[in-house]
Amino acid sequence: MVGQAPFAKALLDPGEPTPDRLSLGGGSADQRFSIYRNNGIAGLSDILMAHFPVLTELLGEEYCRSLVVCYIRQYPPHSPILTQYGRDMPAFLAAFPPVSRYPYLPDIAAMELALLASYHAKDSRPVEAEILSSIPDNAVSDARLVIAPSVQTINSLWPIHQIWMSHRRNHPMPTSLKDNGENILIVRREFDPEPLKLVEGGFEFVTALQKRQTISEAYEQARAIHQGFDLTEMLRQLLAYNAIIDVQHLDLKKTR
Repeated sequence: MVGQAPFAKALLDPGEPTPDRLSLGGGSADQRFSIYRNNGIAGLSDILMAHFPVLTELLGEEYCRSLVVCYIRQYPPHSPILTQYGRDMPAFLAAFPPVSRYPYLPDIAAMELALLASYHAKDSRPVEAEILSSIPDNAVSDARLVIAPSVQTINSLWPIHQIWMSHRRNHPMPTSLKDNGENILIVRREFDPEPLKLVEGGFEFVTALQKRQTISEAYEQARAIHQGFDLTEMLRQLLAYNAIIDVQHLDLKKTR
């Protein structure tokens, strides 16, 4: 019987010999295992390219397939659940010399992973807008907003939202990549997640809420980045995209 570790190593590395004592029902074990290996790599490659469609378009399908094979051999799957396979892609791209002249690729991969995580996140029931108005005015700042599990945030030095939109929504590509960073909010209003460009201070505000900080604490962090941060507009956006699932405060008699 062949151990799982040697088998997995041989499956992903063509330089490894066919595992000893491998029984494949007749014929050449080397030839049959080579076919099995190729099919396994091809299947994992298809999964990764499906997880990173914009990355695939940016690099071209042929080149991206070669790249993901390198990724698979360096980061083999450690779970039979492959819906999140590829979580190390940003780190892999950042350290992969052939794509070093495209420094925005790791953030594109991080954004696509966040979209994938949002898609598979637990369903939740959004609050109604009226629940905020039920908190006494002098107590709103101490309330905590519970953010939906599907909400993700990305902080990037590059215009990754514009790049993503140009490939998925046929918007124009950004004219400049330098000094054009974007913060992204990923929401799932119904079934499919979508990325939104956050206003200045919005990233800090949402991430503070995700850390269970109060509205007041999150607001101060946002204002430290942008003095003109519009709290009302930010809350309106979160409510409109079903991003808030609970409001917690001692003076609120009923929470959801």
